[in-house]
Amino acid sequence: MRGDVYIWSDGERVHFWSADGHDWWQEAGWAEGRTLPGSPEAEAESAIVAGGVSLRQVDTDAYVLMRLAELVAEGRAVEAIDRALERSGGNFGAIALGLYAERLRDALHSMPTTDLRGDGAGA
Repeated sequence: MRGDVYIWSDGERVHFWSADGHDWWQEAGWAEGRTLPGSPEAEAESAIVAGGVSLRQVDTDAYVLMRLAELVAEGRAVEAIDRALERSGGNFGAIALGLYAERLRDALHSMPTTDLRGDGAGA
């Protein structure tokens, strides 16, 4: 996904890049009481400065669907569902996945795979 927000995977990590560099993490509830970059407290050598990335939901939704399509093409979507359920906590996404996992597995398992890259590795 490219544009003002660029989201991509290198196969090991998902990278989130924002053209204006602002990610709004300091406005998140979990940031309360943490050292903010650029603050006087952050200047101390021993300071651990919190960091993170926060992007618009519409951008991450688009990336998630593109990634799902890649997993389907690679024949790994069902495996990803099972892995996500093993690692999930009690957030709404985990609850929703648990509710729909069986139906998603059935639907995704029957979809054909394809070699997107043309190198024999994609299917």
